[in-house]
Amino acid sequence: MFNDAESTSFNIPSESEVIITNNSGNPDRNGLKHKVIVPTAETARRFLKKPQCPKRVSITMVQVIVLGLMLLLLILCCILIETWWSSNRDKLAKNLDENLPSHINPKPLTARDEEYHKRMINDVNSQPNVTWKAVFNKFASRYETVFGGHDVFRPSYTQLAFSINRWTQEQLFAETEVHLKELTTTKIQLPETFDTRIKWPLCSSVHKVQNQGGCGSCWAMVTASVISDRMCIHSNGSLQSQTSAQDLISCCPECGGCTGTDWALLAFVHWKEVGLVTGGGFGSFDGCKPYKHAPNCGSPCSLESYGKERHHAIKCDRSCQSLYDVTYENDLHKAKRAYWIKPNGMTRGLYPVTDKRINATVSKSSYEELIKKEIFLNGPVLACFMAYEEFQHYKSGIYSSRTSKYTKPLYGHCAKLIGWGSEHGTPYWQYMNTWGSSWGENGFFRVRLSELPEEVAAGLPML
Repeated sequence: MFNDAESTSFNIPSESEVIITNNSGNPDRNGLKHKVIVPTAETARRFLKKPQCPKRVSITMVQVIVLGLMLLLLILCCILIETWWSSNRDKLAKNLDENLPSHINPKPLTARDEEYHKRMINDVNSQPNVTWKAVFNKFASRYETVFGGHDVFRPSYTQLAFSINRWTQEQLFAETEVHLKELTTTKIQLPETFDTRIKWPLCSSVHKVQNQGGCGSCWAMVTASVISDRMCIHSNGSLQSQTSAQDLISCCPECGGCTGTDWALLAFVHWKEVGLVTGGGFGSFDGCKPYKHAPNCGSPCSLESYGKERHHAIKCDRSCQSLYDVTYENDLHKAKRAYWIKPNGMTRGLYPVTDKRINATVSKSSYEELIKKEIFLNGPVLACFMAYEEFQHYKSGIYSSRTSKYTKPLYGHCAKLIGWGSEHGTPYWQYMNTWGSSWGENGFFRVRLSELPEEVAAGLPML
């Protein structure tokens, strides 16, 4: 310790140091002075102040930033994919099946054929009390011009016998007899007007108009559409997938191909015995096997585009397109029942005993009543009939076949029968066609109720 007097005998350096000596004021015996640094108050505050760490970013903020970046990246990817798809869609469509024609240019009608069709149209529209309107369709075919009058599209008994040889009579007809018995004994009050689009509006397939494009596959398009409708209807709307018409064309050669079908029932038998996968329309990439025939040849396409030479190389590929994440086997769905509501007329020649049993079953009911009951209870059906040249020019109203004295039979055609009604006292059947939505009444047409289809078939899904 130092006395105050001794301490004050030295000048203390300002702000920096204090010199400590002995009592004499001289350095110690070692000749050293001792320094003690005395910081100022400001220096001490600076020295004693705690270092400040940077503030932490909250986890929530980090998550928001990361999610925002991911969303931005996703949007950019979608933009790139959409740009790429728009520029490459035609190229992708061409590569769907290298064995099929990528484009079929519709040939313009000759002056002679155009005159022929327009004379027919004028004849239709000038008829007294005509119930439908005809408008010139530049894609219309003239049967004699294309095939010289040969019935290449009409099935023969030999062809039909070969087609149905795949299945037993039990597989083909047993369920028809059972189902017709059930229909004839079912007592229901049928309405004057009925439309499946109104009764089951939440089933998307009942509203979707098909386009068969450059393939005579009306039978397959309608079968697939009917199956899609019924799967939705009988599942109370939970099953909304589209059934593949392409799978039916490719994997059931006995059922038919791009030149039509011999027996529409066979398509539903194939559904029950083998099964069908999902698949959307041309270019959609929906489902396992989308449709492969481009609708770029008219509405309808000409008979030339249905020729065998264009589609002979169709093969059954039991695999799904690369963008679909389900295997072919796991995508198959089947029917629990396949049947006729109105048998094909050729049954009489091939299976006379079966034909008699079916006729005996429905003897107390009319086919009109049975068809209505079936649609009302289970949904749309496949219906086939003879299409005449004039039918290609249908625009609106209630069609009546052979309205024009000039028209001739064109080919057998199948469409989806979805209901019935009446307009101005004329009762009619309501159909959906397979020629796209630009044809007829937005893809639909109506036919006089007195004109029953030649064949009506359907099935019930296995859910």
